[in-house]
Amino acid sequence: VTGENTVVTADGTKAAVSASSKTITIDSPLTILEPAGGKIGLMEDTTTTSSYEYPVQRQTICKSDETTIATHALIAKGYTVTWKNDDGTVLQSYAVAAGETPVYEGETPTKAASAGKTYEFKEWTPAVEPATKDATYTATYTEKTDGSSSGGGILVIDPATGEPVIGGTASIIDPATGEVLDTWTPDGTAHPLPGSLPPGEYTIHVELPDGTIIEVTIIVGEDGTVSIVGPDGELTPVASDGVIVVDGSGKKYTVTWIIDGKKETEEYAYGEMPTHAKPTKASNVFYDYTFTKWTPASEKVTKDATYTAEFEASVSPFSPFSPFSPYHPGSPFGPHGTTPEPVTPAIPALPFTDVSPASPFYDDISYVYENDLMNGMSETEFGENLPLTRGMIVTVLHRMEGRPAVTYTGVFTDVPDGQWFTDGVEWAASHGIVLGYGDGRYGPDDNVTREQLAAILFRYAKYKGYDVSVGEDTNILSYDDAFTWGEWAVPALQWACGAGVIEDSPVGMLRPTEPAIRGEIAHAIHIFCEEVAK
Repeated sequence: VTGENTVVTADGTKAAVSASSKTITIDSPLTILEPAGGKIGLMEDTTTTSSYEYPVQRQTICKSDETTIATHALIAKGYTVTWKNDDGTVLQSYAVAAGETPVYEGETPTKAASAGKTYEFKEWTPAVEPATKDATYTATYTEKTDGSSSGGGILVIDPATGEPVIGGTASIIDPATGEVLDTWTPDGTAHPLPGSLPPGEYTIHVELPDGTIIEVTIIVGEDGTVSIVGPDGELTPVASDGVIVVDGSGKKYTVTWIIDGKKETEEYAYGEMPTHAKPTKASNVFYDYTFTKWTPASEKVTKDATYTAEFEASVSPFSPFSPFSPYHPGSPFGPHGTTPEPVTPAIPALPFTDVSPASPFYDDISYVYENDLMNGMSETEFGENLPLTRGMIVTVLHRMEGRPAVTYTGVFTDVPDGQWFTDGVEWAASHGIVLGYGDGRYGPDDNVTREQLAAILFRYAKYKGYDVSVGEDTNILSYDDAFTWGEWAVPALQWACGAGVIEDSPVGMLRPTEPAIRGEIAHAIHIFCEEVAK
């Protein structure tokens, strides 16, 4: 240091020097030479210590007995080296001497996994080289590929337009666990395939903006390769930079056809139009059936679908049971009202003053009264022209069965325990003889109609195992009030007419929805016991 407060470098350049509170500051890089009689080396003893900030490196200069020493060998020139992660985070920053090759001394840089991807440190960029200026090096990474999947991405295509989809939702699902591994919103470009999928099968599930669902199944192999599963199970490998297209063509959907209660299933690829041969429904003794349409109307496949065949019923003019048939209702063998000849029991004296021996129901009333199947309205009145309730008809059948014990279950909401009709209703319901109105009610106080009477006796006959085949050959379609019955009652009415349990009255009229009167019911019970139950 000269008296001019300068220092002369090796090449003769002067640098300004200032001192304050024992701190010496030199304003530019320089080469410090060993002074005459002086020494530069490691500090061994200190008495007075001053510090200065040097552009390259902090040094401590001590003066002791006219000898200058340093904590380290001084550096002629130096530069700042900064090490950063790829997100800009500074990992290290320090000085190195000119010409020295910097070395990163921290732990290996890392990058957090995202969207199913993992990363591995690759190298610093730019390449590390000897220091000639301040330098910054940034960590770079490669996507981890060992044991992971390949593939350039997943592109969602709208099957209806063939264009890339923008909007909706897409996800990758592990079908074995139901776990959603990745979710994104399609943006018209290929979405990166996660790089950490272990070997196995995965479903790419997409819901388009209009709610349509399309899917494709992929398989990741042990070597990390990806294959698309085709609609017939075939595998199509995907190149490492290839695109997995999700357009619905990679999956088949189940179409179910319901024809007369029977199901048929077929598999269709997305976008295919399902077709089925014209369905048929077998005719019965009442109707022929003609196919009219599928409900709902069939359309191109976008999901599993079910279609039901609709049929129109009509009476065939060639059927032996048509209105043009020479056969007559009530029996396949005779004119209106003909019934099997009943066995006539001995006529007891009746206590009922309202039942004349000339009544068409006199024998029937005598039979049910003598056998304790029906009682009168009072000791002297039977009420042959009055209706009978639904509660009473099952009570009659319960008596015919010998009054078996019944456990109350409350099968119908309007049949409480302890009523006179309760046991009859509970017993009949337990054997499927009565079904109620379908809304939890039975209607014990409602009048039983003629078609209800036929249905109850028909079910009772089947419960007892009696032959009901006579109904298969009985025509009821040429009655004047045909088709006024409920379709559910047709088999029962056909059987009841064929067996003579119910007769037309007046001739040619079944009156299926009208209340059955007590005289008619007595006749039905009489014929049932004498002709059906044999």
